[in-house]
Amino acid sequence: MKEDVLLNKGIVLIVIVLFIGTSVTTSTATNLAVENFFLSTFDGNTLYVGGSGDGNYSSIQAAINDASDGDTVFVYNDSSPYYENVWVYKSIDLIGEDKDTTVIDGGGSGHVVVIGGVFSEVNLSGFTIQNSGDHWDDFGIGDSGMIFEVFFNTRMICGNNIVNNNCGISLYCSDNNIISENIISGNEIGIYLPPSFGICSNNTISNNVIINNGYGIFFESPYNNYIFHNDFVNNNIQHAYDGWNNIWDDGYPSGGNYWDDYSGEDNYHGPSQNISGSDGIGDTPYNISGGSNQDRYPFIEPYVIQSDLECEGHLKWTDVKPESTVNGSFIVKNVGDLGSLLDWEITEIPDWGYDWTFSPSHGDDLKPEDGPVTVEVSVKAHLGSWEPCLYGTISTVNKENWSDLCEIQVSLYFEDCPLMEIIKPERALYINNEKIIDLFFQTIILGRIDVEVDALYDISKVEFYIDDKCIHTDTTEPFSWTWDKITFFIHCLEVKVYATFGGYRSGKMYVWKFL
Repeated sequence: MKEDVLLNKGIVLIVIVLFIGTSVTTSTATNLAVENFFLSTFDGNTLYVGGSGDGNYSSIQAAINDASDGDTVFVYNDSSPYYENVWVYKSIDLIGEDKDTTVIDGGGSGHVVVIGGVFSEVNLSGFTIQNSGDHWDDFGIGDSGMIFEVFFNTRMICGNNIVNNNCGISLYCSDNNIISENIISGNEIGIYLPPSFGICSNNTISNNVIINNGYGIFFESPYNNYIFHNDFVNNNIQHAYDGWNNIWDDGYPSGGNYWDDYSGEDNYHGPSQNISGSDGIGDTPYNISGGSNQDRYPFIEPYVIQSDLECEGHLKWTDVKPESTVNGSFIVKNVGDLGSLLDWEITEIPDWGYDWTFSPSHGDDLKPEDGPVTVEVSVKAHLGSWEPCLYGTISTVNKENWSDLCEIQVSLYFEDCPLMEIIKPERALYINNEKIIDLFFQTIILGRIDVEVDALYDISKVEFYIDDKCIHTDTTEPFSWTWDKITFFIHCLEVKVYATFGGYRSGKMYVWKFL
């Protein structure tokens, strides 16, 4: 018995040492050059996803798996949305054709994009990244693998929409990243730096719009990170929390960030804000919650957003019967200078439901003095392949300035639709079906494991998949399957739960399994 305990402890230690720093979970166009916010930084080959070129891939992950360090994976928007949980473990450029129309959707399960692997340099640009799982550490984009300060790598997350995730961006033990020119919206936490085993420093967060989240930024362990030239707007719990030592401005006269709850005045200028005359920077610092950090030079007006267009409202429908029509409304208004004219139109709607109608769907020459315009909305709630909870956004743009846009969050919950959750394995280390220790980012299995599923309502069957191959089907509760086949390395574990009235819901996770 004593020898077994020592053996298990030794295995635990070896596994943690091997895997620390490579956290993985979840989850007629031709190939012409397409202008994008972010240009390739590598000079290798280009692999294409979507589009109609010979040899183009149908999934992002398949292209990444075949790529080599230094390659570019370019993703067309014609096959969007891509319902995937993507793991980027090589030094590549991953570029979407258009950040507003090239969508990676996590389907409400696990992480959407994981950037992992020690020393990997990744440039991610041109995507909408949405719908992670709702576990406390599920994220839209996660960056991990930097455990020790000697492991330096640079990753760029630039020019993306990161929306409707539990956590928008999470940096775990990762240094020297650049997070810039993203719109980060509708997440529980916009940008999160969690407690970690190693250092998380020298990251630059700038020129982002961090809007309509719970927390805008939440720092639990890092130091010497640089946060400036961002707009913090309508984050309903707190704009920023930082209990460590980070830098929240770029000095004078470059300035800090815009905070929509800043109440200071602008009567002075200069590094000490003591010389008469305004300069667009507040005369008093903005205090960051959690410690003694300050933005010494907060902007009076938004730095990134230059907006005449504003939308207000939230469309939320509950207990909806499939195939029924639901109705709602939101408002559009011109918040620019008096006498300014706003031409607006609705450009994007959720990709579920049908017979969407908007009255009106566009408008011309709207003045601030005209007041708000009420947009009436209706949609038929088609169940399709069955998601019990549907999410999305309605995007409205200023036709004279396409960077001036606003989004209305949309959510719909069907009546009595089944729900499912993989309750075992969790993010932990298992040895012969026994959980040994919780792990922050990973599931590691040594030996056999009982895969268990919690499914509610009227279920006809549950299918268990390994690497896209159906291995077992269960038709009786409790729904489970024993995975005892000897295998090695990483695998995709997926479960599909089928309702008796048609359609299914799925969940997946990436696990390491040995023996």
